[in-house]
Amino acid sequence: MTAYGFGRKGVAGGAVAPRRASLVSEPKPRSFQPMRDVADPEDGAEQRRAAFLAEERARSAPQPSAEEMPAAETEAALAALRAERGPPPTDRSLRNAYAIWFFLGLGGGHRFYLRRPITGAIQAAMLLACLGAVAIFQYYQAFAGLGLSWLWYLADGIRLKHLHLWSGRE
Repeated sequence: MTAYGFGRKGVAGGAVAPRRASLVSEPKPRSFQPMRDVADPEDGAEQRRAAFLAEERARSAPQPSAEEMPAAETEAALAALRAERGPPPTDRSLRNAYAIWFFLGLGGGHRFYLRRPITGAIQAAMLLACLGAVAIFQYYQAFAGLGLSWLWYLADGIRLKHLHLWSGRE
């Protein structure tokens, strides 16, 4: 199949496609003159425009009245149904949290400071176990755990503001 015959199923090479034959074989030329016997689309356009604008102005006008607005009791009920509460107030310093994270972050010191002792202990245990495995037993696969400790350290540095925000007593 050649490029000339592509898409012309059942037509011999060089022949004109059947549905195009009438366009090619018509003796009169096509014209770019306006069509006759077709309604002008501009007729009544000004009336349609005015009706559309009136409808839009009516829709944008303030509709609710004082009776439809929610009462104070309704607002209180909606406030009680909110899905999330705000964070409790904290007495911890964000500056101190960043300083502890910078110096003792691999061992989870910042997590102890921000009242997350379980994850702080897990972070410290993982670091000490991996350091011991590498230094004492020369188990070099434990470098993967040290890499994980560094990733956790960096992720905590990114999330430290959020951790500080939620460090208040409940």
